[in-house]
Amino acid sequence: MIKKNSELKDIKTRIILFLYSIFILVAFIAIDKIFFYNSINNLIVKNGKDQIDEREKLLQKFIDRSELVLKNLRTTEVFTKYLQEPNEKNLEHLKKMFLLTSNIHSSFMQLRYIDKNGNEIVRVDKQSENTKSFLSTNLQNKSDRYYFIDSKNNPTAKVWFSNLDLNIENAQVEKPYKPTLRAVLPIVYKGEFDGILIINFFMDEFLKAFEDITLYNMILVDKDGNTLIHYDEKRSWGLFLEKPYNFKQEYENYKEVLTNKNYTSGTLISRKLDVPIANEPILILKPKEEYLTGLNRSQNLQYIFTSLLVLSLTYLVGFFILKIIKNLYKNLNDTKRLNKKLNILNEKFTTILDTTNDMVMILDKNRVIEFSNKATFDISGFEEKELIHEKLDKFLKVGREEFISNFENSLKNSTQRFEFILPIKNKSLILFVNLIKIKKQNKVLLIAKDITEIKQQQDLVIQQSKLASMGEMLSNIAHQWRQPLNILNLVSTDLKYKFAYGQLDQEKVDEISSKLQNQIEYLSKTIDDFRDFFTPTKNKELFKIHSAIKSTINIVGSALKDNLIELKLDIDDSLELNSYKSQLEQVLINILNNAKDAILQNKTENPFIEIKVYKAEKIIIEIKNNGGAIKEEILEKIFEPYFSTKFNSKGTGLGLYMSKMIIEKNMGGKLNAKCQEDNTSFIISFES
Repeated sequence: MIKKNSELKDIKTRIILFLYSIFILVAFIAIDKIFFYNSINNLIVKNGKDQIDEREKLLQKFIDRSELVLKNLRTTEVFTKYLQEPNEKNLEHLKKMFLLTSNIHSSFMQLRYIDKNGNEIVRVDKQSENTKSFLSTNLQNKSDRYYFIDSKNNPTAKVWFSNLDLNIENAQVEKPYKPTLRAVLPIVYKGEFDGILIINFFMDEFLKAFEDITLYNMILVDKDGNTLIHYDEKRSWGLFLEKPYNFKQEYENYKEVLTNKNYTSGTLISRKLDVPIANEPILILKPKEEYLTGLNRSQNLQYIFTSLLVLSLTYLVGFFILKIIKNLYKNLNDTKRLNKKLNILNEKFTTILDTTNDMVMILDKNRVIEFSNKATFDISGFEEKELIHEKLDKFLKVGREEFISNFENSLKNSTQRFEFILPIKNKSLILFVNLIKIKKQNKVLLIAKDITEIKQQQDLVIQQSKLASMGEMLSNIAHQWRQPLNILNLVSTDLKYKFAYGQLDQEKVDEISSKLQNQIEYLSKTIDDFRDFFTPTKNKELFKIHSAIKSTINIVGSALKDNLIELKLDIDDSLELNSYKSQLEQVLINILNNAKDAILQNKTENPFIEIKVYKAEKIIIEIKNNGGAIKEEILEKIFEPYFSTKFNSKGTGLGLYMSKMIIEKNMGGKLNAKCQEDNTSFIISFES
């Protein structure tokens, strides 16, 4: 029984869907029929305007080419010589040039030069297009023709065009009709009118190509409505017909066509062509009946196809909708159950995020904060309403460009990790930031750990390390000062004896004074380097690497010299770092002292320490000594805390550990060691 009821429901549902499809189909056809006329009309108008555009460009191209030919003829050396010296020799050259030019251009009917008195000086004729040109001997005076009079009264060296009309010979229209167009260039020589250059064009072939439009009937009229070209040939050249014909006779709203630049009405499209022809031609297009019939037939076929398609798909759609409806109820229950689980997981996730001590945010692609956990509010001191939906840039008072650059890189699936200082309210936080792109979303997960206290402890450890090495530093200072103090002692003794024996004069006083000044300046410089070394550096600075090395040598150089250790330097003085200068000096002093101790401990012959500074892919500082190679099993441990290779408790085991921490954690570089034969090298590298 239940199964039978279910089948009845299925049948009813399919019938309803089928009837609904029929209703939609009928409604679609009815609406489309209402709008069909407009859509067809719009299509006809658009295609018609495109056809007019093409023909307007074609005619303008013809005009431009004609102007160019006349201007080129005017500027030839042959024509200019004739104007200067109108003798028989120059006239013969001019005739040859006119013949050659006419033969090149198949559309030339006549090419003439008429002098300032209206006399034809050179006239080249053709019987028809694509025939050979010949020189006419029947030269006439044309001073009474409109094209000569207009050019003489307005003698500007600019090409103008006559009416598009039929050729006239002996005051009669030549038959069969020969459509023609004249291009005229007034000749101005020495500032005065000196005749005209004129071309009569065969326009028959051009106009045949011009009116070749498959889907439209074309009419070309002049500004007064007189037909020039008509798709009904009996109405072409209406002004010259036995019974004159005008466009006004076939179109009631002719004034709209003749007065408007562009005009569209029903299925008629017209435009005044933007070309410099005197009788201002207007192009009119009417769609052909077979074109309209074809459009209607196409539309009807579309209706039939659509109807069959809709009816064919109705059964399939009904079948799938029934299956969807059956599954919908089941899916709805499943969705409720999944939503409940999702809410529980969401609560757990939020609880986990709220119990972590790290700041967690979700940022969209524009760095707008979409989510923040409880730790973010606790650490930053901001309330939820102050952060959520705000742009993170608002809180980035320093280092904004660096943060944005890292953010953009993270959007490219490149996880970014960096330290960042975030000033908030009355304090500054040092954060270790991770930016991770959320998969399949254009968003970024920000996880930031507050390392302010850790960084302060690191700075304290570094400073304590400096203080711990003060004893050795004082020993270095004692070495540095021994020689200058001896010199001061000798100079004072010399001064005493010279005074006792009366050998002091101004020159000797100046010499002794200079020696004393040099030694005092040396001692002062040593004190400055010593003071700078123990002064904590909080801010990065741009400094030359050779300057840090020089300061280091000023502190430890004498100790190396006293132990007969040769110091070799190969330094590129141009290389710079933007970092902590005093911390680099601390690392260099530690490495140099270790090298000295290794040389003394191993009693190395011909001892040396070599410092190289150069740029490869990175900036490299390499410190090499020949105090013996460190064993491979020890080499891996020398950077561990409290590991020392020195005997008799001379080492704390913190020197190289602190050096590595300074270079890699504070300065963003790398510190490594390598051994080769009896040499040990420490290599410091920085990104360039």
